[in-house]
Amino acid sequence: QNLFDFYNIVYPNSPWLLDNERFIWQNFSNPLQSKEENAIWLLYDENENLIGQNIFIFYNLSVGNKVYRGFCSTNLIVKPGIVGKGYGHAMISKNETFDGIAYAVGITPASIRAFVKRGWIYIADAKMMSRIINPFPNLKYLKMPLWKIILAYPIIKILNFITNISARLLAPKKIDGISYSKIVSFESSWDKIWDSYLKDFAIYFKRTSETLNYKYFKRKDANHNVLLFKKDEKPIGYAVYRLSVNEIRKIQLGRIVDIVYDPSLGLELLTYMIRVLKENLLHEKIDGIVAIAATDEIARAFRKNGLYLSRVQPAIIKEEDFSIEDLRGRFKNLWYITLGDSDLDNYW
Repeated sequence: QNLFDFYNIVYPNSPWLLDNERFIWQNFSNPLQSKEENAIWLLYDENENLIGQNIFIFYNLSVGNKVYRGFCSTNLIVKPGIVGKGYGHAMISKNETFDGIAYAVGITPASIRAFVKRGWIYIADAKMMSRIINPFPNLKYLKMPLWKIILAYPIIKILNFITNISARLLAPKKIDGISYSKIVSFESSWDKIWDSYLKDFAIYFKRTSETLNYKYFKRKDANHNVLLFKKDEKPIGYAVYRLSVNEIRKIQLGRIVDIVYDPSLGLELLTYMIRVLKENLLHEKIDGIVAIAATDEIARAFRKNGLYLSRVQPAIIKEEDFSIEDLRGRFKNLWYITLGDSDLDNYW
């Protein structure tokens, strides 16, 4: 209860954090987490008052074709009024004591500065891609003044009309020999297939059936839809999407959460997969669509479907027995990031 009281102070507009089932799912049900490991570190003052926390999500990371224990830092925060007094740095220092790779994705500029000061490497390869469908709730969510919303509204509507026509022409409606179906679990026999499709990336989380089933089928506060794509009965990719509702900010988004595809089939396959996801989401009452493109090449597939650059999706990692500069020289791409790679899909 003390922790939830703390959340009411530091996250007053985030009631989903008070969902007990979601809390247990994230912090105690991860199959990669041993009984001895604690995913939550709490910071108390001299009067035993809770003043800060750092939460981790456990992943297995492939870095340079070597498997590491990954610790994704999420929700590092201290109470208002004590920011800048070194408490955050103390928790980062504790973070660095883990036996494995410590990292974070989607962190704030203030957190980035704190991590970089301690020698972590900032990476800005991935891009947040978005499609505004209903301008008003999106622009309001971005805290844009009303007069700017009024000016931007007709411009966005016109651009949407143009991109709708463009997407119909550029994104294939179907590809001969390729089919897809909805699945309700991942099979262990597919694990090596996902690895083979991501081999050109220096860093990615290991997509095993155990991890994927935990992430997308055992969570009770969000309904993930998973599509498996096949060619000649062999899996050539999967895609995860869901409806995301923020009751406080009055906006509903379609999230393209995770997507893995056979790169030997080129961007035509990825563009087709994104089109399928987009059309499924457009059947819902959504105000926009969001996704992450790990590379500029992948971003092109999103643009062909009418999604455009929203902002850089920052990531940060602590080098261990590897060098980011060396990895860039050895691999075609650096880090495969989607909304499923950290806490980016864990809340509303």
